[in-house]
Amino acid sequence: MNATVKLRDTGNLVMMDLDEKVLWQSFDYPTEHWLPGMKIEKYKYPDDKLKQGAMVKFRGGPWRNNRFRGISSLSRNMTFTYNVTINEREVSFTYTYENSSTIDRITLSSSGQLESWYWVEGGKNWQLGVSFPKDLCDTYNICSAYGSCVINMIDQSCGCLDETKFVPKNKKAWEMGNWSDGCVRRTPLDCKNGSETFIKYSNIKLPDTHSSLFNISMDMQECEARCLKNCSCMAYANPDPSLGGRGCLHWFGELVDTRVYPEGKGGRDIFVRMASSELGHPSVYKSQEETMELPLFAFSTITNATSNFSPNNKLGEAGFGLVYKGVLEEGQEIAVKRLSRNSSQGLDEFKNEVICISKLQHRNLVKLLECCIHADEKLLIYEYMPNKSLDLFIFDQAQSTILDWKNRFNIIKGIARGLVYLHQDSRLRIIHRDLKASNILLDQDMNPKISDFGIARSVGGNESQGNTERHLLLCVVRGYMSPEYAIDGIFSMKSDVFSFGVLMLEIVSGKRNRGFNMQKHGNNLMAHVSSLVKQLPV
Repeated sequence: MNATVKLRDTGNLVMMDLDEKVLWQSFDYPTEHWLPGMKIEKYKYPDDKLKQGAMVKFRGGPWRNNRFRGISSLSRNMTFTYNVTINEREVSFTYTYENSSTIDRITLSSSGQLESWYWVEGGKNWQLGVSFPKDLCDTYNICSAYGSCVINMIDQSCGCLDETKFVPKNKKAWEMGNWSDGCVRRTPLDCKNGSETFIKYSNIKLPDTHSSLFNISMDMQECEARCLKNCSCMAYANPDPSLGGRGCLHWFGELVDTRVYPEGKGGRDIFVRMASSELGHPSVYKSQEETMELPLFAFSTITNATSNFSPNNKLGEAGFGLVYKGVLEEGQEIAVKRLSRNSSQGLDEFKNEVICISKLQHRNLVKLLECCIHADEKLLIYEYMPNKSLDLFIFDQAQSTILDWKNRFNIIKGIARGLVYLHQDSRLRIIHRDLKASNILLDQDMNPKISDFGIARSVGGNESQGNTERHLLLCVVRGYMSPEYAIDGIFSMKSDVFSFGVLMLEIVSGKRNRGFNMQKHGNNLMAHVSSLVKQLPV
């Protein structure tokens, strides 16, 4: 047989007969390079994956809206055009670039990274655009069954898909960061009794489609009905909004490799099979909203106000999260505390702070304006303090000159008034338990306001102390802790008074209690002051 072999400009090595019929081509056998025009074939609904042998390392997500959620962002300069075939005989796809003059390639590196490279004509070299996996949540199935991975400016971690309806299968391991056992439904399914329904979750990276069936002509009403009749069907969704309301994807078995995307960033709605009793079960968030008696900001309002939590708007760190400055559309300045999901007690801290401070009103306490709960995001919105925190003044050599003795005395008095209110005059008797310079905010007139009530403890009218072991309390800074609190975990109003005393010494001296060191005897600030008092004439 006479044949001709040609290397085309696309990079495809083609063997043709005399009539130029393709007998064999290298594009049918891709290796470490994926070039425009190469066809990738599948047997299920299109879902881009990176594998090492049989092990999946990364999954970008299923086909939707003429693109793949993961690999469409591989090149920062290129716009992809996909040619996808989905029918009874074939599921395959290829890609091209809209700008044919560009030179670009996608490569699987020896280290296991899927990389996009583009040619820089002026520099005569290849430059890396982006590579995957690029973060913890790109790790395939990092959160296991019914887990959901979230990455934000604060942390990268796993949670259950819905923490009010799913619980970790192994709670102890989960709290230690071992998510391999995943989550399970709090209320088990009982398909035989027909007492099941579907609950909608939004902004979700749809689960792995390896155990799924797709029907391109089925509408969502029929999609739900079909899934409900099949006890093995765990969820359904319309994966591709470009199909005009049709297209039904059913998942069978556990849902794996999901994550939550920010609103408007490419997530889809998915309907997950649940016990009907869960529809009427009050969520943790809802019950707290009713208790807090506070209006709730929309999450989109907060992201707009903070420029999507831009690092340029970061004010600093607070207990269990970062604090950002925001400006609402009407011009009001706010401070937004965004709680970290890394803390196993972040939700407890959120509830505690909102419940405590929403019931407190005093000129020397920071005012909580509103809060926001969105998926796994928990945000607290405060009045903005333009002079930030006290520690930025008293421990800074240049800034400390702004605080004369009159200002320092007024700050001490204001903190004392706030404590008296917390301990004696408020609706609740509150022990703050984390009084320190960084938790004292200063308004435009340098008036002090006590902030950060995340580990505050409300005690009854006749109570004066508690114990950390009995109440699942959180961490505090040891430099301000009273001895009985540091050693035995016993706290009381006296604990706050002790912290206030340490804080007062820092305000007067401009020195930190921790880290203070006299070369002569190595005392901390408290011990040094005590030694000076002993030297005073009786």
